[in-house]
Amino acid sequence: MTHFIRNNKRVASGGFTLIELLVVIAIIAILAALLLPALASAKRKARLAACQSNFHQVYIGCAAYANDYGDLYPICTVGGGNAAPAFNNLSFVDYTEYFFTPGAGNAYEITTPNTPIPAPKIVIAGVYDCLGYLYETKMIGNGKACFCPGFSGVQNAHSADAYGNPTFPSTGATGVNLFTGGFYVVQDSTLYNPRVIDANAAKPTNARAYPKTTSVWSEPAGQVPGYNGAPNPGSGGSHLFATDFLSSKDGAVSQFASGFFAHYPAQGFSCLFSDGSVSFVQSETAFNMVANGAVTVTADAGNNTYDLLYNYLENGN
Repeated sequence: MTHFIRNNKRVASGGFTLIELLVVIAIIAILAALLLPALASAKRKARLAACQSNFHQVYIGCAAYANDYGDLYPICTVGGGNAAPAFNNLSFVDYTEYFFTPGAGNAYEITTPNTPIPAPKIVIAGVYDCLGYLYETKMIGNGKACFCPGFSGVQNAHSADAYGNPTFPSTGATGVNLFTGGFYVVQDSTLYNPRVIDANAAKPTNARAYPKTTSVWSEPAGQVPGYNGAPNPGSGGSHLFATDFLSSKDGAVSQFASGFFAHYPAQGFSCLFSDGSVSFVQSETAFNMVANGAVTVTADAGNNTYDLLYNYLENGN
């Protein structure tokens, strides 16, 4: 009898009871619940740091480009048609994030008097545009620097992933593009050099406010009523040169949601300024404009909603 009891004790001491296993599982679950938010926060901060690093690369590339192209920053030509390409005419705000536009047989040099590009001339043929010129002229080594890592996945038209089939930038008809289906217009996630001279004029020219490194421009305060009747602060001392795109689909209304707001759930905007500085701007007024759906992707009347948003970002109010 004694021998049997000893064996029984040996068997019992060789394993865990059900309660012990459940306790261990519960402890692991608690630790995971504590760690996962911290890991998610660290991942978001890493993406923000990568986004700001990209903006630094963009600014350096633009300065190098201007050194070779008559002091002009990379130009915008999209939206002007084959016969008369627009030259830094931002009739739609979202034109500032066109990276590559497959042409319809249009091939010409920009040589007209109102497009003073010195040699080497820019040839339009299925054309790189805006920041795409930095990639074409090798002023930046990786075109993905023009895309915010906060937008990801092939289903997001402002993600570099959407244009990586088989390599970046894919302009074939085999990948996914929410804007155009199979016809690839590569659109990055950076609203680049988006300010215009007279966004609030009765008949705005939509001419780019900063075509050159030597451009000087200022918009007076109070030109139009501010958001919800608040005072319009006018343009700030260091002007906006680039910021995150605000939506993931053409025509969509802005909202504070993943896939629409670059650094969600952080309530701020990565901003590159004309002096080369990069900041994460947390403007309550600008955030409320976006979160309440006051900003649309395509241009509104005279671009003045975007103009007001940029004023708030420049002034940080």
